[in-house]
Amino acid sequence: YEGLYRLNSSGNPEPALATSCDISEDGKSYTFYLRPSLSSNGSNVTAFDFEYTWKSILSLNLLKSYSYLFLPIKNAREIRHGLKPASELAVHAVNDLTLHVELEVKNPHFLELCCLSVYSPIPQEIDQSHAGWAYYTGKDYICNGPFKLQAQEKSSYITLIKNEQFWDSSTVQAERIDFHVIEDPKQSLTSFIENQLDFIGDPLSELPLNYLSY
Repeated sequence: YEGLYRLNSSGNPEPALATSCDISEDGKSYTFYLRPSLSSNGSNVTAFDFEYTWKSILSLNLLKSYSYLFLPIKNAREIRHGLKPASELAVHAVNDLTLHVELEVKNPHFLELCCLSVYSPIPQEIDQSHAGWAYYTGKDYICNGPFKLQAQEKSSYITLIKNEQFWDSSTVQAERIDFHVIEDPKQSLTSFIENQLDFIGDPLSELPLNYLSY
């Protein structure tokens, strides 16, 4: 998935789906301006998807494993503890390409938070009309990042292919990525030494910058 911001090679946040962001003088108000972009099924990614996703994560009907990451946003803490409805989260889609966010207090790390995958959007229309879509593979799994899910087998493998609908697809060089789930460290190391694997690490962990020198 692609969020509003992403980390660059220096580890600093840079615009991704957001082209720019206006921050108020007191550091508590953020207005994001989004670029036109598409999900893997060709539907538009909008500011309303971001608003829907963030409020859904803080809903009482969802697990709260990562909801603490939204606590800098105004009213998030009360919502997380069931004192206010999720609709009162201070996130508002002004229009399709403008998202306004109010924080409780100034937070110099908020743009870094926006780089986290949990801050990425899910398609509101699909989520509301096709329950369980996230458990499908192939064209039924909707995403908006540089790769899309082609196939997977639980505890075995995941295959990703290039997402031609991705807004920055011209810069994506790889056509396919195969993940193999190997629980035995010795087996994974042996596979790497024998050139059966290109990289060993946690799923989607950062590839070392000196990787190509090995």
